[in-house]
Amino acid sequence: LSNGKSILDIIEDEAKSFEKGLSHRDKDKLDQYYTAIRSSEKSLQNQMYWVDKDKPKLDLKPYKKIMDGTMDKGTIDDQLKVWIDLIHLALTTDSTRSITLTIPTNLSIWNQPHVEKDAHYYSHHGKEEDKKEAFRSIEKYIVTQYSRLLKKLKEDTQLDGSSLLDSTIAVYASGLSNGSTHSNSNLPLVVAGGNFQHGQHIDNGFKESLNSLYYSFNKYFDPSASSFNGATKEHSWQEVS
Repeated sequence: LSNGKSILDIIEDEAKSFEKGLSHRDKDKLDQYYTAIRSSEKSLQNQMYWVDKDKPKLDLKPYKKIMDGTMDKGTIDDQLKVWIDLIHLALTTDSTRSITLTIPTNLSIWNQPHVEKDAHYYSHHGKEEDKKEAFRSIEKYIVTQYSRLLKKLKEDTQLDGSSLLDSTIAVYASGLSNGSTHSNSNLPLVVAGGNFQHGQHIDNGFKESLNSLYYSFNKYFDPSASSFNGATKEHSWQEVS
């Protein structure tokens, strides 16, 4: 690693000779093994990069209102912007590798068009168009901030030339598919980052558990994982028309 080489480069000739006698299935398994090794090596290289590197010094003035609680009295719009910035800073400085952000939509003040009450009120819209429009306004703003985070991650170049988004799974999801009826069937999710097949909309028609998707995430980070909350098959990424 210190010479910029992979252990696989050393055994390349032996590996090619070994592959000749394998079945197609075994070759796939071997390829997964090689991929796991290279992924681990990249991870080690990135860790080595940070060993002697000083952490970036942050200007804490923009975040002072969060620390002293002043921001808690403002609108959720301003808070969300700062949270997105903090998420990016935490990832880019390798301060953490797992972040969960729950956006408290219901008990917050939203400074968005057509919005005068909390999101919970508008989620029970009863198909009234004015309430649906207000709720859409809130959702659009959240998606805009999610998109801003993805842009930050994509523009953050790593030591190996990849972007921070390439090695990060950024999921935007909800616990309800229809707030008006409290339905949690067919939950909507947006998945970005990682090495997954993107640029598509998938409707699995209730044929697949959401845990299959999370199992795919688990396998991304740990190739030896065999299940996730009952799911033992990875999510099928093919496009569904």
